[in-house]
Amino acid sequence: MAERVDQEMVRQAEKVIGPVVPDPQLAKRLHTRMRQFPMRLRSSGLAAAFAFAESRSGDGDHLERAYKRLCEAIVQHVRSRHLLELGDRPTARDFLVALSEADLVTYSRVSAEVDLLAGWLSRIADARYGRLAAAADRAEQQASGRPADGQREETP
Repeated sequence: MAERVDQEMVRQAEKVIGPVVPDPQLAKRLHTRMRQFPMRLRSSGLAAAFAFAESRSGDGDHLERAYKRLCEAIVQHVRSRHLLELGDRPTARDFLVALSEADLVTYSRVSAEVDLLAGWLSRIADARYGRLAAAADRAEQQASGRPADGQREETP
């Protein structure tokens, strides 16, 4: 059965976000960074956004692992759709080299597909962590003595 590109993107975005983290502060960081990726992609371009994500990826905390999964998802999606000439086991560096050698039409096509993934990534991050991130914000505001959103400070 043929599937729509956005169905694949939802699946990839779910993998990138990974398992739910119960820590509100970590959830807030993950929510913020994954929601920022589409903006970074559109303002800086695919090569710069990918290089940024790769520089933040690793095997450390949940956020580093999410960035690692993001880079892997981008590379695998581009490879599976044959958008760039990539080998059987392409690395992030292989992807960037192929992207740097792509013609304008190919670069634009790859960017458009990654933009779809970024949009789903933002939506999934909101669905998964929006409430936890908001709770972390409220806790920070209360700890600092600032009024929570929607509340006014009382004036003497």
